[in-house]
Amino acid sequence: MRLMPTKKPGQAAPKGRQAAFVARQQEDLLALGARVLAELGMNAQIDEIVKFAKVSKTTIYRYFDTREEFLLKSFSHAFGAWQDEALSLTSGKGDLIADFVLPLRLLLHVKVTDPILAKILSHPDFNERKVFLPLSSAPVESYRTLVKAGFVENDQIESRISLFAAAYVQLVSNSVTHLTLVESEQGLSLILQILGFSKAQISKVMKMQLSVDAIQLQ
Repeated sequence: MRLMPTKKPGQAAPKGRQAAFVARQQEDLLALGARVLAELGMNAQIDEIVKFAKVSKTTIYRYFDTREEFLLKSFSHAFGAWQDEALSLTSGKGDLIADFVLPLRLLLHVKVTDPILAKILSHPDFNERKVFLPLSSAPVESYRTLVKAGFVENDQIESRISLFAAAYVQLVSNSVTHLTLVESEQGLSLILQILGFSKAQISKVMKMQLSVDAIQLQ
């Protein structure tokens, strides 16, 4: 989930070497933005941002219209990089339930796999429902596939998704602040029942080995 170089209205799209330079500069800014979020949080003001990141306001506003846009895209970029790697490691096992659940389990290991992302998620200013839930389209579509394939009950789907999403986001927040990994995985086992998975299905997928060491991004 990499972000493409953006241009403001009225600007010509960069080409060739200029486009490559713009892409690199944006990539660097988004990486800096992730570190800003980890240390200063979503409510960091522009003066705090430029002091911490050691970049000028002009540089930031060249690519982002507002401070909020810069921080939100920085989070989307950081989480997208983690998600891309997680999906590459957990998908393709020939088990649709595992393809759905293993990335959810892997995020509970984020303190090991991506310490910067973990600090962002655990920062007091992080608004998980504003920032995190809009990025949840991939698991939702994966769950709908399971429903269509008959792996889980085909009733009250939207209610199940809403309840599970809220519970899972809270679980992730707790996992990066005070829960042990064992407690986090036990919590996931419980809330997976909201989606209609049987205890046998949950037990099987929760016993599968995760490639945690392979996803250390930072």
